[in-house]
Amino acid sequence: MSRRAAELFSPALLRTLRSVTAALGRARVRYAVGGSLAMAAHGYRRETTDIDVFIDADQKPAAMRAIRKLGWPTASVFRGFHHIAEIPGFAIDDLRVDLLFPADDPDWSAVQAPDRVTLGGIKFSAFPLLLLVLAKVQAVSDMGEEGDKHLGDLKALWQRGLIEEAPLLKLARRSGMLTETVRVLTSPPWCLERE
Repeated sequence: MSRRAAELFSPALLRTLRSVTAALGRARVRYAVGGSLAMAAHGYRRETTDIDVFIDADQKPAAMRAIRKLGWPTASVFRGFHHIAEIPGFAIDDLRVDLLFPADDPDWSAVQAPDRVTLGGIKFSAFPLLLLVLAKVQAVSDMGEEGDKHLGDLKALWQRGLIEEAPLLKLARRSGMLTETVRVLTSPPWCLERE
């Protein structure tokens, strides 16, 4: 396990990541880890207590069986789209797996064409960085002030030079997200400037 991953992420979170990705792999379920762990795999680490796993909606029954085989109870948050897997021995706010079944982009594309990454010695499928950025842009746009966490992530990725502007804008244009991407990246109060 890399020292940096071990310092920032709890051993329980990394064990859970290994378990969930291995179970989905054994079941041949297409998935992509998003959120904080995908960002960490691409070079920006921040603390988290959950694992966001986006799964091909057509494979939902197989995915749910794989999770239940781990002995993790699940609960529906948003019917059909979002479920939470509870990890025995942990409070839901201390450690959980969010199972998300996207129907549209950028999340759907991330599941269809994930990056293979390694974090803490664990190999798994994750959101490609530019699709992760578009998902964060969408969250900032959809959530307003409640999107501050996502805005903070965008700022950190941008300021560290991890976001390449030209490929991002090209992908945003193809995804129909160009206007909101430019707005989030360049307009106050969200104006992103490189350090």
